[in-house]
Amino acid sequence: MLRRLFRRWTRSDPLANAASAKRGIRTALGRNPDGFTSEQEEARAKWRELLASSGEAARLASLKDIHRGKRAFFIGNGPSINGQDLTKLSSELTFVTNWFANHEHYERIRPTYYCISSHEVFGGWNANPPKLNEDLRRVLVGRQWTSQIVFPLWARPVVTVDPGFGEKPPLYMIFERPKAVISKRGTLNWDVFGNMDDGYTGIVTFCLPLAYHMGIREVYLLGCDCDYQIKTEQDPKAYFYDFSKHSTSTSKFQTLDRIWGPGGEIFQVYEIVRREAEARGMVIKNATAGGLLEVFERTAYEGLV
Repeated sequence: MLRRLFRRWTRSDPLANAASAKRGIRTALGRNPDGFTSEQEEARAKWRELLASSGEAARLASLKDIHRGKRAFFIGNGPSINGQDLTKLSSELTFVTNWFANHEHYERIRPTYYCISSHEVFGGWNANPPKLNEDLRRVLVGRQWTSQIVFPLWARPVVTVDPGFGEKPPLYMIFERPKAVISKRGTLNWDVFGNMDDGYTGIVTFCLPLAYHMGIREVYLLGCDCDYQIKTEQDPKAYFYDFSKHSTSTSKFQTLDRIWGPGGEIFQVYEIVRREAEARGMVIKNATAGGLLEVFERTAYEGLV
């Protein structure tokens, strides 16, 4: 029976992969489509309830379509951006992630949205309580201007009591355990009020659903090299900044190789993103200088600014 269902699913939707077909089978059998137990789904539901009861869902709702008709630039942390003049983006809508504050022209670029989904920035999943990395906090607060920061909801209790974030409170999105992985789901959650899926990068996990919610339908990728340039366990990950400035923990070599190595899961994630974005009327083009991401149409950054 399961084999017949699997064949029917993949025949009816030629774009479906094995992961999405399995989700369909689980749904047809009355099971949780992502394989969560009832206890896990209850835990995920509690996070959604907290988003609403804390007032953070209402704040996200107020952002609906505020940038409709505008384009946006998603800036990753790949070394390729060292050869691009990002100061030209100071008047554009920009989304950055994690350690972008290490950029030498951060003060001039002034990113619009600063999305931090990484648990490592707060000491890891098991940190109790979570604590924002001091090096990163130092560059995020105490400025005459600040990006609109977006943090994971589980860090809200410690951030709300930090006076450094008082003048412009961060937004919050749900990215907590138990979480679904996009490459295994075969799809991604676009609803900012729901549990965000793990796309292995804040570009996908936070920036993409948030921009879509804001009405943005034209996106350009920069610094999405998808190439950490690691061949052994001793090799440092390649960023636009010196790895010594990356003062949070990083994944093990085996994990990085599985996700970011040749044919790794990150490329499956971006293929799913491309397919679903197109279906939703969102155009994503890759303006990264070089790199290994060939899923999206390439375009020259210099012709955009």
